[in-house]
Amino acid sequence: MADGPTAGETVTKQRMLNSWLNQVKDNITTQINSGWHSGNRPVNVTGQTFQSAIPGKITDGSPTVALGTNTLGTPSVDKITDSIITAAQLATVLVNYTSNLTKIRNVNLIQYENNTSEVSNQTVLAHLSSNTYEQTNTMSSLADANNVESGVDVDASEFVDFTTALYNSWNSLKTNTVTVQEYYCHSSCHSSCHGSRGRR
Repeated sequence: MADGPTAGETVTKQRMLNSWLNQVKDNITTQINSGWHSGNRPVNVTGQTFQSAIPGKITDGSPTVALGTNTLGTPSVDKITDSIITAAQLATVLVNYTSNLTKIRNVNLIQYENNTSEVSNQTVLAHLSSNTYEQTNTMSSLADANNVESGVDVDASEFVDFTTALYNSWNSLKTNTVTVQEYYCHSSCHSSCHGSRGRR
């Protein structure tokens, strides 16, 4: 584990950032690695040809629900521009980065063969790359709740509590599920499949 803020040690930008890496980024990355990302795409279980999808097919097709990677970006210490480390700026930078990660969330993928018969229904954590899927949240209030705010001397343990609270907030938001429906059909029976789908 990287060197984070500890009572009695000199406060540095890197130590404060390390708390976010340890408590937030590393925990989310562990979950993405076993979910869906650009290197681990969901399988077409139908063996048929893709025809359409709502709101879009995961990873390709048009429209598309695209996946990001399992390597998350990291805020650099130069994002904290004050010469004196301020709690307010630390909180702003880390809240913004964590908020951006709320687009990593559960996806319920339902696949249909012959455009009508449901053959797969699974919910998996996925790294959705579009900011469209970023969620509204109240993470900015976590800074005040943990005394990481302007005019306050930040305690090391409270700062760790703050970054832990950021992760917990993301962890609760990830269960807000995006539903994706993919329709497949043998290319030789495309018109027949679409005809039957239209009669549902």
